Amino acid sequence: GKSFSSQTLHRPITHIQMFDIVDPEHRTKIGVGLMATSGLLFFLGIILFFDRSLLIIANMCFLSGLYFFVGLTKTIGFFFQKKKSRLQGTGLYFGGFFIMVVLRFSMIGFFTQIAGILFVFRDFLPWLKSYTFAIPVVGKYLRSAIDFLSAEKKTAV
Repeated sequence: GKSFSSQTLHRPITHIQMFDIVDPEHRTKIGVGLMATSGLLFFLGIILFFDRSLLIIANMCFLSGLYFFVGLTKTIGFFFQKKKSRLQGTGLYFGGFFIMVVLRFSMIGFFTQIAGILFVFRDFLPWLKSYTFAIPVVGKYLRSAIDFLSAEKKTAV
């Protein structure tokens, strides 16, 4: 690891230095853990009738997890790319957060955020789908559920 002298402890640590203290492998694990926690808190927030506090904490965990997973500049660059759909998704996501926190409409804010997430992560969803299907135990059940739902849509048309 890195060695720190007593002078290092008395100087203020900048964002970049603080990010470099944690090993990249651990940063990724922390980010995945925070994003998994955010998924659990989103689930609990929905189950408990759109509990605003849980949904707000879930949002903070999600953004913190994304920060730890890819870093600050990539997170900001990811949300604010020049693509029209990304900017619309970013506006919807943070607009939903504003609706949830300031206006106190949890359900409307949550669904606005979901629409924003779908816009922002549109290019990422096929990769996520293939990644979740590769999970050892759960993957085959997820694949069969998705296949079942997609077969139902085809027969309904």
